Amino acid sequence: MPTTVHVVSELQAVKDYASGSRARATFDHSHWEIHQGNSYTTEYDDSSMGANDYFAIGFQTSGSGEVHMLVDFASKAEATVDIIEDAFWSGGQTGIQVDIKNRNRQSSNVSSVLTDWRETGVFEASGNVHVGMSGLVGTTLRQIHGYGPRQAGNVLRGDNEFILQTGTKYAVKLTAVVASNAGSLALNWYEES
Repeated sequence: MPTTVHVVSELQAVKDYASGSRARATFDHSHWEIHQGNSYTTEYDDSSMGANDYFAIGFQTSGSGEVHMLVDFASKAEATVDIIEDAFWSGGQTGIQVDIKNRNRQSSNVSSVLTDWRETGVFEASGNVHVGMSGLVGTTLRQIHGYGPRQAGNVLRGDNEFILQTGTKYAVKLTAVVASNAGSLALNWYEES
């Protein structure tokens, strides 16, 4: 039987089922942004980390619109994740580029997050984030500890979401506390204009 979808507002969608039950299903704003093609993801992992080894995902938010971000990570053994604002890293072409993917695979929207992919200090849209930069410094907003071997992350969006400042450089850094380690970082966000 056909299903009818009525959009009630930008924050809520209501689905009336043709079964006659008039049952309603709703989804929250972050889910709505996925359907609108404004939700993105990127991830990176390192399968061989020694004690105090780290990798970081770096980017700059655009000058307009809010970025609502969640961080997920996993580690084989004890590790920390730092969310760093006003991040700075040295140049020298030390990093690599990692793709940003739209979470709605049917959308052609691209993220407004910027990267310094040439490591020249000039941030531009490239559809990527920067990984593996050296000399990383900045203000740690939050440090999360994980003790492996399971994933840590976001049970409740409201407790873990960061709304990032516009026009600001950020890095999310995973550090292996002990040797014989491995780690994975995933950033998930939606963008509001």
